[in-house]
Amino acid sequence: MSAPVVRLEGVRLSRGGRRVLELPELSFEPGLTVVEGENGSGKTSLLLAAAGLLDLDSGAVWLDDTLFHRGRAPAPRALRLRLAIAFQDPVFFSGSVLRNVAFGLRCRGLPAGERRRRALAVLGDLGLSALAARPASRLSVGEKKLADLARARVLEPEVLFLDEPTASLDENGSRRVEEFLKGCGGEGCKACTVVLVTHDAGLAGRLSCRRLRLEGGRLKQPGPDSSV
Repeated sequence: MSAPVVRLEGVRLSRGGRRVLELPELSFEPGLTVVEGENGSGKTSLLLAAAGLLDLDSGAVWLDDTLFHRGRAPAPRALRLRLAIAFQDPVFFSGSVLRNVAFGLRCRGLPAGERRRRALAVLGDLGLSALAARPASRLSVGEKKLADLARARVLEPEVLFLDEPTASLDENGSRRVEEFLKGCGGEGCKACTVVLVTHDAGLAGRLSCRRLRLEGGRLKQPGPDSSV
């Protein structure tokens, strides 16, 4: 068993006066973990807390053996640069899809030629090459989901968080996401630890992954068929 990359210890989180997460201990190891749960079960809160983007009532998040997040958000930027997240409802800047996908690389100081090369490559991997020059404001909901996955993936993070990545996608778009996920954790994978939350139980069943379930902000023990 690999050592955990992200570890949550005693994490409790409330929003609007309501407890939304209570996790005595949870860790994510290299490879793909799918966390299933109904709407309102705390899935998005789990991702945002693990990514250091939500205040914690108590507990801590560790990245490898380094204290990453405790108390007030956000976690230190130098550590957050090791992570990336694709949101359920992504927001894009003005300009082209290519500009948006390459933006994080610009923030990291990569030269323009390298930013363009890497952004075009990841767009191609996800079948989005034809969208590179399109204004991001003209993307459909499904196209935005795929472009946001490209925007996160291009950073080649150590940990990639995905919030409902197949929601609002047609069959072709879902297939592209699943093909990407099937390579997570394998040889040559650029994001070796991937945490995906979804309400779609069928998605996890089609993937080789560790499966967990959230109910009411609490982790339920997985059943005997929870790993494939």
